[in-house]
Amino acid sequence: MFAKLVDYLKDHHIKHTLSDKYFKIEFEAERMQDKIDDGEEEEKEEGYIQAVEKVIGKIEIQKVDETIFCVDFSRKAGSSWLFYEKFKFIQKDLAELGDAKFEAIP
Repeated sequence: MFAKLVDYLKDHHIKHTLSDKYFKIEFEAERMQDKIDDGEEEEKEEGYIQAVEKVIGKIEIQKVDETIFCVDFSRKAGSSWLFYEKFKFIQKDLAELGDAKFEAIP
């Protein structure tokens, strides 16, 4: 499971670091925010910098018993919406891992 998560992050070019002691992965994802088209033409300003949406998250795998593992996804900093989108993509792509159950912690 840990190897599949690492492969997923590599395949999707998501920056990540692995813990030396634990089954933890810290990742950082970003995307350029789209400009809202309000129908008016604007001149491009020199030195204009496009806004970047960023998130730093953590994935931790814990063994519950011999057949059950807990995978904890948590946002450490940044955009909660981008974190939610990345989580949903990972959840969808790794659905093959079996009988996963997803619970939101309030």
